[in-house]
Amino acid sequence: MNNSSRILRITLILTCIALVLALTYFGKPIIVPIVFAILIGIVLRPVEKLLNVKLRIPRILALLVTVLLFICLVSAILFFTTYELTRFISDLPTLEKNLHVHFDKVQFWIFHTLHIPYASQEQYIHTATVQAMANPGTIAQRTMSSLTSVFSAAVVLPVLLFLVMYYRPLFLNFLLKVFGNERRSKIAVIISDTKLAMQGYIFGLFLEMVTVAALQTAAMWIIGIKYYVFIGLLTGVLNVIPYIGIMIAGGIGILISLATGADTNHMLLLILGFAVVQLIDNNILLPRLVAHRVRINAFFSISGVITGGLIAGVAGMFLAIPIMALIKVVFDNIDHLKPWGELMGDTLPKTVRWKNIVWPKIH
Repeated sequence: MNNSSRILRITLILTCIALVLALTYFGKPIIVPIVFAILIGIVLRPVEKLLNVKLRIPRILALLVTVLLFICLVSAILFFTTYELTRFISDLPTLEKNLHVHFDKVQFWIFHTLHIPYASQEQYIHTATVQAMANPGTIAQRTMSSLTSVFSAAVVLPVLLFLVMYYRPLFLNFLLKVFGNERRSKIAVIISDTKLAMQGYIFGLFLEMVTVAALQTAAMWIIGIKYYVFIGLLTGVLNVIPYIGIMIAGGIGILISLATGADTNHMLLLILGFAVVQLIDNNILLPRLVAHRVRINAFFSISGVITGGLIAGVAGMFLAIPIMALIKVVFDNIDHLKPWGELMGDTLPKTVRWKNIVWPKIH
């Protein structure tokens, strides 16, 4: 392949990536639920297969039972989370009062350390508040839009999930035919590898989320932090977002602890608890449950999460890693795209061979 053909191919690949990103950004209300349905359908395929093939339940009924089991699981998680959130909201007046006490201490420190008068601080806070609330109609519109999106997802996602699983043979047959018979075996391998990678990754991610939530809850309970279950659940869910999620969870945990009147010793123990749980997660849970399924380096992981957040908000941050894992599987199975797959991977090339180094002799 000459240089002009290689440059043309790279240009086409980059153009396709840009078009996909633009299409996702403008069509996210439609595309995001479909992608969620596809990923969940891949994960739930073994359940459907168990019901349909092993237990000999008719396929339509097996699909309905699979979707209902998924709805029950999600509903149970949401119910438990809502219950803890309701307990937390009921104490908001007390929490607000405690935060004002800490806020006064911060103002006192700024005045005596940075010599910024109280009036200037109050003016700055007032200006920031006015700017934030300058257009209440926009805030209300965004709130209603978010609630509508959540409600639509709750109604549309189960329907899309059922349809994706029902028409799965049709989609697979289309992929095998559209690329021709000469590539049929390669496409079959890509589909199989993608299915195994997605099932292993999402199932491992779920186990990691539950384990981290349990460990963080236990740590907060031992330390004596109030709302330890809420902080643990929040940490487990946000930990699904690589690198960024745990920082958000830690910041929220610290704010909640300050609002509940935690002293300095409790705050230090809380930070230590977050650090210990993360060490366990990064060195034991993540390598054993998730990382061996999807090997994407930190640069692409962080870039993907940020890009996903900019394109589709929180949903995009959750979907970033699975989509990148799918892309990497495709790259790894196509010869002229393998360098891109290696670029996304976490295996560094060896630049120095120690056995070839001549060490100085000591007489």
